[in-house]
Amino acid sequence: MHTADGSGELPGRLLAGDFPAVDLAGWRREVDRLLKGTPFDKAMLTTLAEGLRVQPLYTAVDAAGGLWGASLPGQAPFLRGVRTATTWPVPWLVAQELPLADAGQFNRALLHDLANGQSAVVVKLDVAGRRGLDAATASAPEVGRDGTALAGLDDLRGALAGVDLSACPLMLQAGAATLPVAAMVMSLAAERGTTAARLSGSWGCDPLALATDPEAPALAVDVMYDHAALLSKWAAAHAPGVRTLAVTDAPWHEAGADGVLSLGLALSGAIDTLRQMETRGLSPEDCAPRLAFQLSLGTDFFLEIARLRALRVLWSDVLAGAGVARPLTAAWVHARTGDRLLSNLDAQTNLLRTTTAAMAAACGGADSLHVTPWDALSAHPGEAGRRLARNLHLVLGHECRFGSVADPAGGAWYVEQLTREVGEGAWAVMQQIEQAGGLPAALRSGLVLRLVDAAHERRAARLARAQDVRVGVNRFATKPDLQPARPEIDPVWLDERRRAAASVPVAMHPADPRGDAGAQLAALGLAALRGATLGTLTAALGGDTTGGLCAPWPSLPGRRDAAPFEDLVGRVARLAARAPAAGRIHCCCLGEAVRTAPRLDFARSSLAVGGFAVDAGAFHTEAASAVAEARAAGAAVVMLVGLDEVYPGLGVDVAKHLSSGQRPPLLMAAGRPGEATAALQGVGVTRFLYLGSDLLAALHEIVDALGGDR
Repeated sequence: MHTADGSGELPGRLLAGDFPAVDLAGWRREVDRLLKGTPFDKAMLTTLAEGLRVQPLYTAVDAAGGLWGASLPGQAPFLRGVRTATTWPVPWLVAQELPLADAGQFNRALLHDLANGQSAVVVKLDVAGRRGLDAATASAPEVGRDGTALAGLDDLRGALAGVDLSACPLMLQAGAATLPVAAMVMSLAAERGTTAARLSGSWGCDPLALATDPEAPALAVDVMYDHAALLSKWAAAHAPGVRTLAVTDAPWHEAGADGVLSLGLALSGAIDTLRQMETRGLSPEDCAPRLAFQLSLGTDFFLEIARLRALRVLWSDVLAGAGVARPLTAAWVHARTGDRLLSNLDAQTNLLRTTTAAMAAACGGADSLHVTPWDALSAHPGEAGRRLARNLHLVLGHECRFGSVADPAGGAWYVEQLTREVGEGAWAVMQQIEQAGGLPAALRSGLVLRLVDAAHERRAARLARAQDVRVGVNRFATKPDLQPARPEIDPVWLDERRRAAASVPVAMHPADPRGDAGAQLAALGLAALRGATLGTLTAALGGDTTGGLCAPWPSLPGRRDAAPFEDLVGRVARLAARAPAAGRIHCCCLGEAVRTAPRLDFARSSLAVGGFAVDAGAFHTEAASAVAEARAAGAAVVMLVGLDEVYPGLGVDVAKHLSSGQRPPLLMAAGRPGEATAALQGVGVTRFLYLGSDLLAALHEIVDALGGDR
């Protein structure tokens, strides 16, 4: 190897020989020496929320073998993805959702975004539509929430005006209304002279996931599988580029499941989909090219890469076991930055979390990606947030060049080993679900709910103790800036939507998955052309639009990581509005500034998590000056901040004087003072805050003691 000027070897080659070779045993001896007696496992190993142990160093010895061994990109079991080469900077679909309630607003935003980097059309219906309802049959709060309100074909025609359906993949997120909306898309394509063979995208829904939503769909699970089978048979014959089966991990992920559990449950859902389709005349080989996965991604960069890579291997193995030919086994994955990671507190920090998740999607080989805008929880999410989310794709591709490498994470020993551990853990979850009778049975028995709840409790405990960091939420919190609640729906607009959804009688039979798929879809399309609305078509297909249909198993609510901290900050804000002094905490600093500064930083940052206004004065070595300053601060809470050696003397004196005055403040101390604890408690110190404290519990206790509401 030579340098560019031909002068000889690269400097790295020359330097490599200047250092003695170090084996793993030698490295370990040096680390143990530097630890000076601290146990290696305690200091150097990290445990993830999934229970996986992360080593400080990985070598070629850790490279996985067997099923997880070396394979080239594009080769089964697709560990390294399906792309063997890249010819464009952003090889994944830029599939941004546009949750604009009005079809006209949606269309204007879509045309703008398609001209500025978006490469797929995502039509996400509002809550009412995803239930299979419309403005005439759903409750008012469901209309226009978290998606676009479509009454029928006229609205879809307006939403997709000016869009070349043959040029961009179409991704429908229509839930229980998937079959009627798909029929409307076919009618719209026919109007424009576009044949079904030129259509592409993902039009499926996950019936099991829909049935876990607190707002139950208007169709039974079996009926939604009938629709999926019918649509799949039509696509196989007429639209080979359209995927009509979907499996998502969103319900488990958003309810608190860790990365391994949610992946295992998604795999179980995919297996059940194969079973359901087989009973309706579709073999696993028929289903393989029709199925699309959706993975919700979190903030653990390497873990999320491993999940994407592991899913492809696991799905390849499942299909191979079902007799599907190897070339058809690559999982198609739509990645989505999870709503669970969004926060109303210091909302701009959502950019950090969504960027991390999006990078993982790019490195893990996602086929399409949605990045949630940082202001998605805002009462008025703006175009700037949408633009940043869309441009993040372009930055990752054009500037970071993640798309220029077939498998950016390939050969990284940590990622390879983590992929194996994640895959084996997810496979174990799938086996547990299978032993319980499959995913529907595990949902009915409550097993899934118990697994997810347990994972959520572990996750919540780690967040409460800041073992897992959420910037702006449980660490590095700034002045609270809670976003206002979403505004009420415009009653004039709602009335217009209800008029648009006026019922048109439809004479149809429920879908027959073994009947003529083309004829049944043509009948649906004809009904839509005659003015049938989503609610009408759902009822005609066997749905219950009166609200009487109940989910067959317990629902799973969404649980954002930041929500408990937002509740705490809200309590403090209401308390401070009623009694300003109760919203302030004074840090009374004792001892030497240089040595005590780290503890002061910890105290201030911990208290700021609750939204308290925290101030700190000078460092004191005499009780009188410290007491005078604390009283002058006028705060309802005083936290003593000093080293453990200072507390038995100076700390006890200061606390004694503060607790003996009129209207004494609530006294706390930073750290775990050991033998001085009893002495401090004896003079009025009631609480201690230290590294590893449950911040949520500790700060809620302070609000309780100050008379805050619940």
